[in-house]
Amino acid sequence: MTSGVGGGDMLPLAQIEQAIKDAIHALNRPYLKEIKTYAGDFDFNDDREFAQVVKRFPAVWTTFDGSGKPEKLGARKYKIPLTFSVIVGARSIRSEESSRHGTTVGGEVVDVGTFGLVNDVLAAVLAQNFGIEAIRPFELGQLRTIFNTKTQSEAVSVLAQSFTTDCTICVRTDEDNTAEYIEKVNIDYIHADRVIAGDLVEVQHG
Repeated sequence: MTSGVGGGDMLPLAQIEQAIKDAIHALNRPYLKEIKTYAGDFDFNDDREFAQVVKRFPAVWTTFDGSGKPEKLGARKYKIPLTFSVIVGARSIRSEESSRHGTTVGGEVVDVGTFGLVNDVLAAVLAQNFGIEAIRPFELGQLRTIFNTKTQSEAVSVLAQSFTTDCTICVRTDEDNTAEYIEKVNIDYIHADRVIAGDLVEVQHG
């Protein structure tokens, strides 16, 4: 048994995650150093590894959080709740507050904070389905603080904004790939290697 989603053969999770990154890239925010898929970047073992991660701030990561309980819509049709999160990180040599609020001089952003990054993410993702027909436009989920902390020289803020949607999939079975029913057949009556008559016969199914 295989599943079909808009002509594909699985949940379009990678497509959704890439679309979120592409949408954030399209904002063309010059202060963003990195936009990538989360790969355990905050699973550091010591201060040196943590400092290496912080060097890449301001940064954005996308990740798939998981799915909810599927809702059965028909014999082979399901609606599956999905949650994605976008993690944002910023730093400031000024204060913890600045790592969240950012710093503006003369109306220009000198240092973006995590609050500003979250607003960028909302502008890129909220109410979008990125042309992926199988999913409903993203709705706003929970905003969480991952951590606010200080290194020896700067303050660091990391937040995670979640977004919810659902994906409708249709499950195909191998039987769906069989040939279509034959409705009518031609029958030729042959005698002495010659066709002497013919009929168009309707095939009865079932």
